[in-house]
Amino acid sequence: DICNSDELRLVGTESECAQPKSDILDYEIEMEVEPSYELIAGYPSPIQDIRNDTFIKRALSTYMHFLGTHELATKCITSGIIGGAGDICAQIFEQRMAKGVAGGVAAFSISSLLLHIDKRRVFGTFFESTFMSGPLMHYAYNYMEYLVPVHEIDGDEARKKNVGEHEQEGDTTELSTVSSSSLKQWAAASFHVLLDIILLGPIFVLSMMSTTSFIEGKFRTLGRELMMDFGPTLWASTLASIGFIPTQLLAFRLLPLRFRLLYMNVQDIVWNAIVSFMAHRSR
Repeated sequence: DICNSDELRLVGTESECAQPKSDILDYEIEMEVEPSYELIAGYPSPIQDIRNDTFIKRALSTYMHFLGTHELATKCITSGIIGGAGDICAQIFEQRMAKGVAGGVAAFSISSLLLHIDKRRVFGTFFESTFMSGPLMHYAYNYMEYLVPVHEIDGDEARKKNVGEHEQEGDTTELSTVSSSSLKQWAAASFHVLLDIILLGPIFVLSMMSTTSFIEGKFRTLGRELMMDFGPTLWASTLASIGFIPTQLLAFRLLPLRFRLLYMNVQDIVWNAIVSFMAHRSR
């Protein structure tokens, strides 16, 4: 032990070595532990986080992880799952209409739902959303952002700093510049929404009708189905998209680009249900 050395006693270091070892250990532990807790200040402890964890939190955490490591694959698989969910909703509605059940979904038991759901049809919608609509939306939204950017990341911080400086000086020139930039961003988001409805909408409807028809083994009747149902299906999908314009505009303007497709996936639960219902009327 260093503190028991005769040399140290001769040079007068007994006062330093006289400090209790427990105090030294406590100090060392504090130095090692405190910084790690400062990094998570304001957040629940790991034990509390596990105890208060929910399915939604775990799902979001998992989604964020894979979005950072495998962005395109994550978006496509999410599109497929939600697309399949939309088709299940459409089939439930069709069962209700066919059987005339006034009670709606609640009148069906879980076993009845599983027995009556056309799994091949669900797989067709899942496949189309995963390998067709999902990648198309990913690249289309990125290209639209490249052509007409909504999120002007570069220069935002500089503008905010200048606003604070000019506010103190009573100069409103920079404020008007920021206001004009904000209007341009809202205009760009509106342009993206219109392109999504007018340009991408017909492509999605055609892709869904064609792909699901092929997977369901009814490709021979696709021409007749397109002549009969493409127009009404496109009209119904357009009306559904118009109804979502306010929320879609907010999402395109405020959400980062990487989360835009996730919002559209949630919206497409309703959109896919409508399109799937209309596309299968003649099958």
